[in-house]
Formats: sequence, structure tokens, C-alpha cells
Amino acid sequence: MQSEDSFGRTIQLFLVDGKPTGLRKATIHGWTGLLFVSGASAFGDLTAREEVDRTGIYILSGPDPEKAGATRTYIGSGNSVAERIKQSAIKRDFWETAITITTSDDDLSKGHAEYLEARLIEQAAQAGRVTLDNGTQPDTSRRRLPEADVANMEQFLSNLRIILPVIGLDMLKPQPRAVTQTAKPVDERTEGEVQFEIRHKSGVKATAVEEDGEFV
Repeated sequence: MQSEDSFGRTIQLFLVDGKPTGLRKATIHGWTGLLFVSGASAFGDLTAREEVDRTGIYILSGPDPEKAGATRTYIGSGNSVAERIKQSAIKRDFWETAITITTSDDDLSKGHAEYLEARLIEQAAQAGRVTLDNGTQPDTSRRRLPEADVANMEQFLSNLRIILPVIGLDMLKPQPRAVTQTAKPVDERTEGEVQFEIRHKSGVKATAVEEDGEFV
């Protein structure tokens, strides 16, 4: 029998212009959350969408110019995501992917959006997979919402943790134990895991373990 958290989910990814590199729309069946994803070439199409001219949050992501191989990300919110993301994009040169997050029924308030923004920044910082371009980290305790609204927004975040990796952004995914528990010897961090070993004729040897779909 499956637990409540292990049920399958249906995610719909719609190519708005029929191109895999163009504007994409992502939704989860039964959830009102609505995501649009674009690169720089389709950014105008993204901001022109009526669904984006709503209260919500947005993400700009791309290579970190100060750290080779790393990703830099900016997270923001606004009463009109379309206007706010345009303002943020002009100020930043690093981004290659723009993501907007609103709802199909336009039921997010300014307070909801600010809470989600603060929690996304907080969780991205904890995960440590991206460099945050945000100058400050908002305090979620100051985003006062009724108890029921907080519960609803946490469920909203739970769905974002599912759908963001599907569209190519894993900034909320915790780092594998073998990476985070650096204070412990490698043997202890990987105890009980199947280890893969690579040997080169030069004598160099490397080992890796597979954890949550990643080799580390």
C-alpha cells in the first residue's frame, strides 16, 4: 500500500509554441499553481501572458559568472509578476531561464506571494545548490498570515518542490548526505550504499555512490 506522500502525480508540460526551447507551461493535475518557463528569446511571450499579469512569484536563473559550473538564482514577487520580472531581468545579466509562478484562479494575495518568496529563498539557501542573487533573506516570521493560509502556502511549496525539478530547476532539493556530511569520513558517509569504482590506467581511482538519482 502506498503512503500519502508516495502517490503518483500527473504533471502537464505544454509547449506553447510547439518548440522545446520556447515558452512552456507547467501544471500539476488538481493544483491551481501555474508555471511558465522561458529563455531570453521567448521572454516577451512570457511577460505578455495574461496569466503572468497576476500576483505571484518569479525566478531568474543562469550560470554564476563568479563561480564556474555553479548556478545563480534570483527570487522575487509582485502584484504583477509580468512587470516585476521585467524590472528584475533588466538589472541582471546572468539569467538564461525565467520562471513565473501564479495561479489559474488568481487567488494569491500580496501576503501569500511575499510568504512564498521568503520561504523559497530560505529553502534555496538551506539546500545550497545555487548562489542566491537576493541581497537579503526575508524573515518569514514577519510575513504574518492566518494559520490556515500558512498551511495552504506550505502545501503550495510542497508542489513547487515537485514541479521545479521537472522544468530543470532543482534549487530546493537537499544536497546528498555524501556531500553535506563532510565532517564525517567518506566511509561513514557512504556506509551501506552500493559503491561504484572507476580505475584509470594512470593509477587514479575514484569511487561514487548513487543517492536520490545523483552520483556523488
